[in-house]
Amino acid sequence: MRVRSLLDLGVDLEKLKAKLLLKVEMPNGPDGCWLWKGHAGKRVTRRLSYGRIIVAGKQFYVHIAMYEVFKKKRIPKNLVLRHQCNTSLCCNPFNCLKPGSQKRNVKDAVDSGSHWSPRGDTHHSASINAETARLIRSLAAAGNTRLAIAFILGVSLGIISKVIRGLTWREA
Repeated sequence: MRVRSLLDLGVDLEKLKAKLLLKVEMPNGPDGCWLWKGHAGKRVTRRLSYGRIIVAGKQFYVHIAMYEVFKKKRIPKNLVLRHQCNTSLCCNPFNCLKPGSQKRNVKDAVDSGSHWSPRGDTHHSASINAETARLIRSLAAAGNTRLAIAFILGVSLGIISKVIRGLTWREA
């Protein structure tokens, strides 16, 4: 049977709460972020991963464990636990963590600037750069065919077409 919640394990929640709090730092007091100082897994993209713990042989994210232990309730199946403070190592279940949809979670991250998606030539599959995209548009504006531009630059016809139609490299 797959354990979905820490509450399903039948562990002593008060002991677990005390153990968790030993690895939490509250630099701005109990109303601010509670920063996890324990294991945080691998670094993901530009920021640290979420804190992790093992309870009864099962691994859990710390922010979810703290929410369940302190609030004594599960996160509904169709929801995720959103960090309203945009700090992945925060585990304050009272002021920073709130259940919500994945769509809202991503919107929050994009709105706050904490969502990072590689763009332009930083993307792993980019085969041209911004300068080449501008050159493609200027060659097309000068009357060159897409096939001729692809031949001149040694780039696929599909890339040329997408750049000219503004499907890629819009910011170039």
